Amino acid sequence: MYRTLLRSAVVLSVLVLGLAISDPGSASAKVTRTAVVGSALGAVGSGPDPLFDKAGGFHIRHLVIEWSNFSLSGDGVVIQGTLTSEFGGNLDKDGTGPISGSFIVQTERDGVIWEGRSHGHLVEWMGTAVVTAQGRGPFSGKLLQLEMVEIPNPNPYLDDFALSGWILDLGR
Repeated sequence: MYRTLLRSAVVLSVLVLGLAISDPGSASAKVTRTAVVGSALGAVGSGPDPLFDKAGGFHIRHLVIEWSNFSLSGDGVVIQGTLTSEFGGNLDKDGTGPISGSFIVQTERDGVIWEGRSHGHLVEWMGTAVVTAQGRGPFSGKLLQLEMVEIPNPNPYLDDFALSGWILDLGR
């Protein structure tokens, strides 16, 4: 029985390998990775009031923030547009805790060009997050991953972030 299972596994492996090699798209597709950097400056958002717990913590749901001054650049990449995020989080009384949500990036010319998810953390109201998105329009077939790090801003009603990451072109 062991030999039969081993033969079946070998035959299956050869078939799968043969299919992968015979796929003409896999041999011609060239995956490229482009480093990008940028910034996002946005006003404090709108949404329902947070819920408070007995310990003074905040429970944020469906908070919308728009970064109307969103820019991203890299080798052959220049994006100027708006990043809109809807997120929630559970923060303690000092503004520390996890956050997550969805977002889109849009430009005047192309409309929505990125759509994805963000996951991050606030520490005393200062945020960091990782965002991952799929391309739309001119970026269709591409993936975006960014790290967002909040920069202290003297205006408490503005959120200013430095962005760094990459765009992965799957060659499709």
